[in-house]
Amino acid sequence: MRRFKIITLVILVFTGVQLTGQEKGTEELKIGYGLATSTQLVYDISDIFATVFTDGYATYTDESSYGALNIDYDYSVSNVISIGMSVTYEQIRNNVNSNNKLIGKNIVGFYTFAAEVSFHYVRKQNFQMYSGVGLAYTYGTLKFNSSDPDIDSSDDKVSLGNFNLTGVGVRFGNKFGGFAEFGFGYKGIASAGFSIML
Repeated sequence: MRRFKIITLVILVFTGVQLTGQEKGTEELKIGYGLATSTQLVYDISDIFATVFTDGYATYTDESSYGALNIDYDYSVSNVISIGMSVTYEQIRNNVNSNNKLIGKNIVGFYTFAAEVSFHYVRKQNFQMYSGVGLAYTYGTLKFNSSDPDIDSSDDKVSLGNFNLTGVGVRFGNKFGGFAEFGFGYKGIASAGFSIML
């Protein structure tokens, strides 16, 4: 009998039954900021390949990213599951070198559009814990500003499939709140921000 009570308690906690927080039909708007994204990783890998395939003729240095700014909309289809959309923007800059001489700078703006699903395993009035996954399309605009009179500036476009895995997410607050998420993908290894229940 004791084992049955423990199993029942675990089921109640992890299915959200009898929790008083966000419920089916609830809408949430979130604005967040994240660092160390999958988008930046793909960009860095492409730089490495460019360096390798040009036998070191082209190298990229002094990379900087301002991080990923994202806006999310979530709708609770049940007391446990929410679905939503996310738009993320990230800008990356770096120097372009040829034979160890600076020839210009790259500025890349990445726009990511995603569909997301979250599983809320703790959903109380002022506290939530959740995990989730997102699948996305990322579109980038690459502007090369040449500082060498023999090389022209250029504009290019890039696109790629992208993803986000939220291992652990937490939200504090009721109608207005803050959140933090830890995982990997277009939102970064760690992201945080503010949210409002609509």
